[in-house]
This record gives sequence, C-alpha cells and structure tokens, in this order.
Amino acid sequence: MYTINNTRGTILTTINDGVVDSTTTVSLPGRQYQNYGELVNENFIKLLENSAGTTAPGNPLEGELWYDTTNSQLKVNRGGDSSLAFLALATTENGESNITIVGDDSTGTAINLGQDFQIAGGTGISTAVSGDVLTITADEDQIVNSLESSDSTEIIVKDSMSVQGTVTATTIDTNEIKSSDSTQIQITDRVSIHEILSVGTVQVNEINSTDSAQVTVADGLTVTGTVVMLANLPTSDPGNAGQLYNDSGTLKVSSG
Repeated sequence: MYTINNTRGTILTTINDGVVDSTTTVSLPGRQYQNYGELVNENFIKLLENSAGTTAPGNPLEGELWYDTTNSQLKVNRGGDSSLAFLALATTENGESNITIVGDDSTGTAINLGQDFQIAGGTGISTAVSGDVLTITADEDQIVNSLESSDSTEIIVKDSMSVQGTVTATTIDTNEIKSSDSTQIQITDRVSIHEILSVGTVQVNEINSTDSAQVTVADGLTVTGTVVMLANLPTSDPGNAGQLYNDSGTLKVSSG
C-alpha cells in the first residue's frame, strides 16, 4: 500500500495494492498494478496540457492549473471543486505589458505582469482593498479651490448644495437663496439684479440703477427708520405725475 502526501506533507490518499486511485485529476496506480505505464504516460500528457478542456478538471488540488479552452485562459485552482474555484491568470501577447493605466491627461503607464500598482486617494478621498474588491470612498464634505466647466458651459448641481464659507461668482441663476439656520444672509459686495428680486427684507445702504434709469418699486414701500434722505430732487415741477420735487424747502408731488 502506498501513502501519498501533498507538497505540504499532508496525507492526500492511500492506495491499496493492485488498484488505481482517482482522488486527484491524474490516475495514481497502486503497487503491482498491471500495465501502469499507460496511466503514467496519460498523466504526463494532462500535465503538459494543463488539463485543457471546456470544463474544469474533477477533484483538483489547490494550485492546480487548468487551460480553459472556451475562454482561452490559463487558470489556477484556489481551493475548491468547481470552475468558480479557478482564477484566471493574466496573459500577454508578443511580450507586451498586460495593463496600461491612462490618466485624465491621456498619458499612460505600463504595468508589467507581477507588478503591483497603487491607487492613491487624495484630499477627502480614501481607498481600501479587501480580497479582490477595491473600495474608493469620498468624504461627504469636499474642499475645493475652484469649480469650473472644461467646455465653458454651465455647471449643473442637481441636488441641494450647502455653502458654509464664501461664494464668489460672476453669475448665480437660482430660484431661492436662504439660510439653513434662520439667520440672515450677508452679501458684502455689490449685487446686480437684472430680473425680479422677491424677498421679505432687504437691508442695504444704497439702491441705484446701473444704466442711470430710475429704480421702480412696483408694490408698497415701508420705511421704518427715522431719517429718509432724498438728495438731488428737482427744485421745480418736473411735469411728471407722481414725481417728488423740492419747492423752496417744501416737498411736493407733481401732478404732471
């Protein structure tokens, strides 16, 4: 009787005299088995071919090779008796590198077989690998110095955007601007409004027209302060119904 060990020294099987063992992909003849030469020769052929076929070899050992003729891939067994237990090995043709990594700038870096490459994170972005899974995680809060479109078109934000710092923009096209904590929104520079501005309260030092035309208030205007300054009023009747003028210190309304 033969006792067969694997590479790690673990007993794989025992073979009684005069019989053939089928514990593995190859046939293992026992002592005094007649005409064992044919089995041994066929075992060598299987090894040369890496058990080439459309289905994975039965009873494979961990580390055993199989050439999958359906997909033209050489695969290695990771432990298990199914085709899913075989992992495809990377292959190349004409000595070329198997993978080329290309960045946004269209420049590439060749990765050779057996060579590791690292996917690095950045500010607010982290990467992690567990088994054959690569996970890329971005923080909820992203800090950027600039947002711009590469083709000079608009940038579209399809969800809510919360800005806690300063926004500097040439044009903001929005239906609503509000504070998330019910406090006031402060604009510390000039605002140019070309359409209708609808707000509950506007606190400003000055309202004027950029094209020297009048500023029109289409609804009621309530002034709660103690001082109203009306500088540069006409000193005579302008002949424009409803317009104020200063008649020698008396505020009057023109009847047109």
